[in-house]
Amino acid sequence: MRIRRRGVAGWWRHAADLTYLHVADAEETAHATYALLLSYLQKNRRLREHPAANWAAVQPIVREFAEARTQADKNAWAVKYVPASHDFRYGPASQDPQSGSPTLPGTRWPTIPTRPIRPRTGPSAASIVPKDLVQRANEFVELLFAKHDVNAAANFIESQGLLEQFGRQPVGRGPLNVARWSRKVLAMYLVEDHAVVDNAGHGNPADPRYSELPEVALEGGPFRA
Repeated sequence: MRIRRRGVAGWWRHAADLTYLHVADAEETAHATYALLLSYLQKNRRLREHPAANWAAVQPIVREFAEARTQADKNAWAVKYVPASHDFRYGPASQDPQSGSPTLPGTRWPTIPTRPIRPRTGPSAASIVPKDLVQRANEFVELLFAKHDVNAAANFIESQGLLEQFGRQPVGRGPLNVARWSRKVLAMYLVEDHAVVDNAGHGNPADPRYSELPEVALEGGPFRA
C-alpha cells in the first residue's frame, strides 16, 4: 500500500496505520486481500464453508471501518460486524458487557446496543487448518510476544522472500541487511511507547535514526519493551 497523502511518505510512518487518513488506500488493500482469499478458496474448494460474499456487499463495511477514527469507533464496528468467537486460545479473557463474548485483555467496549449474532455453523477452524501451520504460528507468537525472544522469532522469517519483495534495491549506502531489518521490525512491535518508534523512522532503513532502533527487547530506556 503506497501512501503519499497529507505529507505522509509511505508505509514507514505510523500515520500509514491510521485508516481514516487513507480511506481509499485501505479499501484498495482490503479489495486486494479479498481477491487473494477468493482465489485461494477457488483452488481449495474443500475448505469452503459457504459461498463467498460479493465485494459490492463487503465494500461499504470496509469503508465504515476505514473511516472510524477512535478506539471506541473501531470497537463499535467490531461489535456490529464481527461474529462472536468462543475459541479464544490466549487469555485470560474478559467478557464483553454487551454481548457476553470473550475479549482479549485491554479491549475497550463501547456501551452501545448490539444486534443478535448467529452462532457459527460448519466445521471449526481447527478442523480445516493444517496442524503444523497452527503449531508454527503458535511457536512464533510464543517466542516473540510471550518470551520477547526476538532472535529466535526472526528465524521464522524467510530472508530470501524479503529480498525478492524489496527487489534487491540498495537502501541508504548499500543493500538492505534483511536479517538486521527483520530483528528491528520485530523488536519495534514490542516497544511500549510506539511514538518513539515512529519518531525513529518506523523501521525505514533510510531514516537517519534507523540505527537507534533496537534488535532485541529492552528492559529500559525510550525503547523499553
